[in-house]
Amino acid sequence: MTEPTAAPIDPGALRAAIDTLNGPCRTKTDLDASVAAIDVLDGAMPTVLDLVDRLTAERDQKAAALARVLAEYDASWAAADCYGDGDVATRDLVARIRAAIEEPTQ
Repeated sequence: MTEPTAAPIDPGALRAAIDTLNGPCRTKTDLDASVAAIDVLDGAMPTVLDLVDRLTAERDQKAAALARVLAEYDASWAAADCYGDGDVATRDLVARIRAAIEEPTQ
């Protein structure tokens, strides 16, 4: 069974909540508004986390696909064994792309 997708986020409500939390908190009304703002942000967290998970999975799929293409490229060059002067630059470019893909994300 799959988990339900989180509800859409209202950008206006999020902006208002953030603005409220960045504002003064001197009165009971300010405090009540801050608590309500925290509730809005807390309610948005499942949607934000779902979005981050989906974007991470998409990035990982694209990186894996690119890595497969680069591996096929390397295999074809290794099989042909035909690196010439112009091909060294291409090989170096492929090596830099591979290093960027394999570099740990922060």
